[in-house]
Amino acid sequence: MNLVVRKRRGQKSLRMHFDDHGTLIVSAPWFATKSQIDSFISANSAWIEEHGSKIPSHTYASGDALPFLGRSLPLYVFKGEKNVFLRDDGIYVFVRHPDNKESVKRELYRFYSRMLYSYAMEKVPVFCKRMSLEVPTIEICNAKSRWGCCYRLKKLIKLSAILACLPPNLIDMTIIHELCHLVYDGHGEDFKAMLEKYVPDIKEREKELKEISRSGIVRNLF
Repeated sequence: MNLVVRKRRGQKSLRMHFDDHGTLIVSAPWFATKSQIDSFISANSAWIEEHGSKIPSHTYASGDALPFLGRSLPLYVFKGEKNVFLRDDGIYVFVRHPDNKESVKRELYRFYSRMLYSYAMEKVPVFCKRMSLEVPTIEICNAKSRWGCCYRLKKLIKLSAILACLPPNLIDMTIIHELCHLVYDGHGEDFKAMLEKYVPDIKEREKELKEISRSGIVRNLF
């Protein structure tokens, strides 16, 4: 297991999480000693073992299981001109060098990005009409720590390609969440009221998203 310790000025307590590549990130106050950090890691060994084991290690070869739109689909990799397409029985990737994992990974990222962009461009105008909002610019990015973000002044919403792993109801929730930020910057009461208006079952969807995040199945894909 890879370990990275990051000391931050102003941080008051020790925290830890796994990043999308399975590295354990320990955030510590600037004044924390090595002994304190080691003790913190040791005291949380059970949590580390439980959550570290949930991060899949993808082979990017035929037979690998990929999360896509809430389903687990097998991957099929073949030699040929670069192309990726979706069938009912799996995701098919053609690359010049099938044994090159990075090449397969790049094509999968482009595929997920295209699919998510197409999905968003279909849904965003519908949601905006319902919410009486101007349609913003939509971009797909490779963010790891957040599903999406809104740049209110630029009227720009960025969605992480990894969002395409989630079932449609959770993608919709994320998009609507970011659209609400075109009106409200923070997560205050007005923001929550607007979000609940357009996603009445928001608590159930947030719970579902939390469970998926805890499962680790969408980590370490790109």
